[in-house]
Amino acid sequence: MAYEYEGSLNDTALVDKKYLSELKRKAKVLDEVKKYALSKYDEFEERKEFAGNIEEFEYYETLQIAKKAIINKCKQLEDE
Repeated sequence: MAYEYEGSLNDTALVDKKYLSELKRKAKVLDEVKKYALSKYDEFEERKEFAGNIEEFEYYETLQIAKKAIINKCKQLEDE
């Protein structure tokens, strides 16, 4: 994660401190979103299995698809 390496930059680096601060903030947000999405997998899977009707099943299936999309996007952003 980008914010973990902030201390490795020395004072003579030609990097705008505001930019680094914003980058650190965004990296933390990205980590929180990814952690949240990963934590919901079991909950969505369990609720999907015990769905009372097809509408509930499809609802939790859609939530799982959205969760996977969020995780994939987070991974893509980390690799940039």
